[in-house]
Amino acid sequence: MVNISSQVEKNNEIFSRFPQDSCPIIIGYGSGFKYQKGYGEGDRPQKDFLIGVKNTWLFHAKNLNLNPLDYSSLIKLFGTDFAEYIQNISPYIYYNPYVKVGDDTIKYGIISTEKMISDLLNWETLYIAGRLHKPVEVFRTTDKFNEAFEINLSYALKVALILLGENFTEQELYETITGISYMGDSRKGYFENPQKVQNIVKGNFKEFQELYKNTIQKNTEIEKKGSNTDNFNQDKNPIKIEQIHQKGYLPDNLLKGIPDWVTDFDILEKFIISRINDIVKSSSFEQTIKGFITAGFSKSLHYIFEKNKKSRKR
Repeated sequence: MVNISSQVEKNNEIFSRFPQDSCPIIIGYGSGFKYQKGYGEGDRPQKDFLIGVKNTWLFHAKNLNLNPLDYSSLIKLFGTDFAEYIQNISPYIYYNPYVKVGDDTIKYGIISTEKMISDLLNWETLYIAGRLHKPVEVFRTTDKFNEAFEINLSYALKVALILLGENFTEQELYETITGISYMGDSRKGYFENPQKVQNIVKGNFKEFQELYKNTIQKNTEIEKKGSNTDNFNQDKNPIKIEQIHQKGYLPDNLLKGIPDWVTDFDILEKFIISRINDIVKSSSFEQTIKGFITAGFSKSLHYIFEKNKKSRKR
């Protein structure tokens, strides 16, 4: 179930600066909204937004007029058509970072609602889907997005169960889910805190429980070891591998990397990890390159510096 954030009013100044007829979906994610261990009380992390728009070209045309300073010099020079050209390079998201709005610094990513929902359902790039495996703030939404959001959570749970053993803790489950979107990330090891996955889960454990409660209850493959424990078990019977290839059990783009002959969970796990690595490595690298064009050189260097600084936090 998708719940509307209680922080809508608090962020209205930010939302009001965008073209109002173009943004049916707005999501807040990352350390600007969700606590991560390693940040002090005085830290004010950048607020990250995903903005699903009906027409990306039209959004950029209007937004370049409303908020020209959000864009890099290159985009302002070549205009809306060039912005749209960059937009349509995988993973199909266009970021404007380090935008000052009142006391906040924001980064917002523009993506078409069609591409956003497609990634949730197919894991084409895992760029949107991976970010939405974790607790987020939903400010605006649609029925189609809500449905895709829930399906994406069920995919994340199923993949995590393949990667986990027959016995595991709730903490291990959420860490495995969170780690999916960091497999193969080109920034990992250089610009990300090596403890980031654990920090995200520890800082938001109750929110993970709330987010995945319905998905876990609907899943018949796992059960809790007693009502007052956070330990789970699952039956990893080889016969169950047959359902992996059933339409809709896993995202289509993930299934492309799994041969039909796989009948062993250990082999299946290797194929799953390899395929996710390929998907994430490609999309994270392409988005990093795009960032130098959409953000500009100075903002890109600032981003790298900030990421490197965060990677040193424990």
